[in-house]
Amino acid sequence: MCGVALLIGATALWAVHQYDTNLSAYEDASDRAYAGERLNRFVTATVMEARGIYSAPTTKEAATFAKGLLANLDQIDNVIASWTPLVPESQKGAFAKLVERAKEFRTFRTETARLGTEVSPQAASEQGNNDANRANRKAFQAEIDAVVATDKATLDAVNALVESSRTSILWLVIAISVVGVTAGIGMGFYIGTIQLSRPINKVTQAIKEVADGNFDADVPFAGRQDEIGEMAAAVAVFKENGLAVRRMNAQEAAMRAKSDDLQSSMSVVVASAAAGDFSRRIEKDYGDENLNQFATNINQLLSSIDAGVGETRRVIASLAEGDLTQTMRGSFHGAFAELQQNVNSTFATLHDHTRSPRNGRRLPRKHQRAARRKRRPLQAHRAAGSGSRGNLGSPR
Repeated sequence: MCGVALLIGATALWAVHQYDTNLSAYEDASDRAYAGERLNRFVTATVMEARGIYSAPTTKEAATFAKGLLANLDQIDNVIASWTPLVPESQKGAFAKLVERAKEFRTFRTETARLGTEVSPQAASEQGNNDANRANRKAFQAEIDAVVATDKATLDAVNALVESSRTSILWLVIAISVVGVTAGIGMGFYIGTIQLSRPINKVTQAIKEVADGNFDADVPFAGRQDEIGEMAAAVAVFKENGLAVRRMNAQEAAMRAKSDDLQSSMSVVVASAAAGDFSRRIEKDYGDENLNQFATNINQLLSSIDAGVGETRRVIASLAEGDLTQTMRGSFHGAFAELQQNVNSTFATLHDHTRSPRNGRRLPRKHQRAARRKRRPLQAHRAAGSGSRGNLGSPR
């Protein structure tokens, strides 16, 4: 039985080898014939584009046909490049002549495109639209047809050989099928258990673990190129999504903690401000652009209030000491600008009052000079007006 099996196997291998050889020869001949037909088609297309150049009224309109002509020449080169490895030894001489003819054709037609786009369509017509050139093109296509005819003859011979070996291969296939059925039973058992049942059980276990929230579980067979691999890959996607959700939850928790910390810090500085202490600031870096910007805005608000209140306290303190030459300095906006104007106006009025004859007293000379200097920009400020009322602003 072993000898019979070996004989059948050897015969089957020989038949397969013969079939592959014939099939390869058939395919090569078919590809060569197809390449010849394509080459002829691109040669004809190139000629048609050249005729378009001849009939174009201007070089600009000829450029469209020249572009198509050059594209067809590139296609001719591509066809010859793919055809060359398929040429048998018996055809290499004829094929070499064909290649040389193709190079000459490309050089000639490239010059046609150049003349049509750089000189004039008439110059291109004089160069290419003549009987001598048409004869050369026909000879080129005749050489292509000759090579293609040889390939078609080879194709017919190989086809006849394939047909003659069909019966013998059929009987060999029947014999191999008998052997294959026997081997198939054993292979089916192997595939059913080792390749299907066990992998499916393992993937099913992985599905259960991922469904239970164990996103660190290993997902086997995700790299297999079959249905089991696709199922495992889908489980791996669920696993990655679960890990992504877990990371997002952790990030959201961290952001909530930072927001709570910011609210706590804001409560401290607001409480201090409510108690009259505007020096407290939010000093922490929260690692988030929006939170840090919010903290910066709060700090800027407190700095603005602190600057306005500080200037007001300073000039009021000077008033308490009898110095009427002081003014609120700085550039304020909104409510503090209005406060600055009112305070400075009040000081100026008091200063003028203290200088009136009815009062009977004058300020010290150095305070009078300082008051005059302060009053000049104040008068200009009154004339120009101040910022919008009712809005807090910070000194610039």
